[in-house]
Amino acid sequence: MKFLNFLNESLLLEGGAALKGVSRITQVEARHSIPEIIKKVSAATGVHENLIRRVGSAGKKPSDHDTSGDIDIAIECSPATAQKAISELSHDGETFRSMKGINVYSFGYKINGKIVQVDLMPVEDIEYAEWSYASDPSDLKKGLKGAHRNELLFAVTKHAHQKKIKNEKGDVVEIERLFYDLGKGLMRGKQSRVTAKGKLSKNFNTVGEKVIVSSKPDEIAKVLFGDKCSGGKLLTFDQVYKAINGEDFPHKKSRDEILTMAKEGIKNKGLSMPEQLRS
Repeated sequence: MKFLNFLNESLLLEGGAALKGVSRITQVEARHSIPEIIKKVSAATGVHENLIRRVGSAGKKPSDHDTSGDIDIAIECSPATAQKAISELSHDGETFRSMKGINVYSFGYKINGKIVQVDLMPVEDIEYAEWSYASDPSDLKKGLKGAHRNELLFAVTKHAHQKKIKNEKGDVVEIERLFYDLGKGLMRGKQSRVTAKGKLSKNFNTVGEKVIVSSKPDEIAKVLFGDKCSGGKLLTFDQVYKAINGEDFPHKKSRDEILTMAKEGIKNKGLSMPEQLRS
């Protein structure tokens, strides 16, 4: 998938408008509807309800009158299973959309006479997904989403434990680094500037297969933030921001680059800018 297409789909999902003709949903409607939706997703996919979880902000926002653009459901299954199920789950068998590039499968679901968007996100570990896609109520009260927190984690991961390979001229041609994947976990892979013709490109592109390092939140926290950290200390934007600025943060030399990258990611996704990053 080209970057611009990826960005466009990401922006659509942030606003809950991947499907045409859908309506926003109140927190009361979401809370009442989600158990029913999970049962129907289970029946359509053959996946046990214990392996299907509500993630995202729908049903969690502080006021019952607040609305959400969609309902996010994580499910421990293959993308093929999710894709096969969405036409059956759609209210009319026609209002659905597969976005393989970002691993999201959306369908229109009828609630109180209107059609709302439900996003199925197939994952490899449902416990990890519940952590990675977390939208904490304390963040929501401040107008922040789980995506704000994750932009910080994306940035920390990129700059943590990098191994740079240089050519004879001293130019960095390859970087072995970590990747934070919301559906799979912490991964390690390589990025290279060397083109197929042996020339150097301005940009680094991922090459080869990524290998999963861990999908356990506590293990991920220790790799990124040191042995004193745990997954439970990284549930909110404020917690992650505090950890980055803490004395025990192992990547202090990259702190400014990390915060700049997070700020750019938040801006590019059209999210509100947290107070800590406005300067």
